[in-house]
Amino acid sequence: MAVIFVSLAAGLALMGSSRPVFALVGVGLILVLSVPFLLFAFVTTLLNHIRLDPMTSA
Repeated sequence: MAVIFVSLAAGLALMGSSRPVFALVGVGLILVLSVPFLLFAFVTTLLNHIRLDPMTSA
């Protein structure tokens, strides 16, 4: 997670340079590559916390 924040901070720091297009491409690439992993971590954590109880027939 820290790698994502550091990469985004570096990309935003490049915004002040003479070529901000590279910064936008870098930030976009970081977001596109990191979102699937973050979504996977969120979904697996959510599924691990769902508790299933067997139903008893009455």
